[in-house]
Amino acid sequence: GGYTISTYFALIYSVISTIACFVIWVILRKSARRNTSPVLKAEAYGWFLDTILSAAVFMAFMIIFALNYMGAFIYIPFIDPLITLCLVILMLPALINMFLTNFRELVAAAPSLEIQEELRTIMDSFQDKYGFVNIENYSEKRGRSLYLISHVYLDKQVPIKTLDKIRKEMVRTIKRWWFYSDIDILFTLNPAWIGMSNINSEIDGKDKKASEENLTKTVQ
Repeated sequence: GGYTISTYFALIYSVISTIACFVIWVILRKSARRNTSPVLKAEAYGWFLDTILSAAVFMAFMIIFALNYMGAFIYIPFIDPLITLCLVILMLPALINMFLTNFRELVAAAPSLEIQEELRTIMDSFQDKYGFVNIENYSEKRGRSLYLISHVYLDKQVPIKTLDKIRKEMVRTIKRWWFYSDIDILFTLNPAWIGMSNINSEIDGKDKKASEENLTKTVQ
């Protein structure tokens, strides 16, 4: 059956609420961009939604004033709940998308395709510059932090001092692109060891027995 509200006080409140939410949203959005903070970004988005809701309430009260002026009193109790309901329905897709994005980071999933492509472009430039056979990247993103392991395949022996210099250049380039990053860059001539380092990889019986004995000693 809707509800009747005091439009005069509600109108004043909606104006103050809309202005306050808008100012806080602008401040938080600038701060989130400056600090690259997903927490502030989510908080800013919440205030953005509050701004829209407050503006919708203000619009509802303006419609109520218009209906009062036209004498259509029967429709007045339904205006505010109807507009609020429509806005909530329209916001659902954005809220669901935001939830899925943050859930991916919570379970340490790979970053977005856009981030992966930018990272691939950076690493490809080093592959072309130094003639590496291939570079494989494994990354995950949690909050604003990017975790990266890169396997760089070589086709010839290279002095460790030279590799350290290249690694430093690569890390600095990645840091300039994504400051909050944790980077491991591994060079290899023989890619066989990479598969062996996997938890599901197979080793011979002697090594496996020794490993299990060491584990037993550690637990004891």
